[in-house]
Amino acid sequence: MSAACQLDELAKSTTTTIQFCPDCQEIHIILGPISLRLTRDHYKRFSKDIAKAHYQLELPELSLEMLHEQQYTKLHS
Repeated sequence: MSAACQLDELAKSTTTTIQFCPDCQEIHIILGPISLRLTRDHYKRFSKDIAKAHYQLELPELSLEMLHEQQYTKLHS
């Protein structure tokens, strides 16, 4: 982050802060002791990768839930 950065907060939680600097056009992501500065393009790609990974992690749970719902529907339809 340069001395000229005027950061607009986009999102904040107990673990993460996401900010945007209109001057340098970079997204600043703060994850506790880790800080990332990404161009808009890198941020878009990173966001897609995070979403894809999240989906892959949730897929086994979703599959089990769907299987359970299908069995429940068959038994009670």
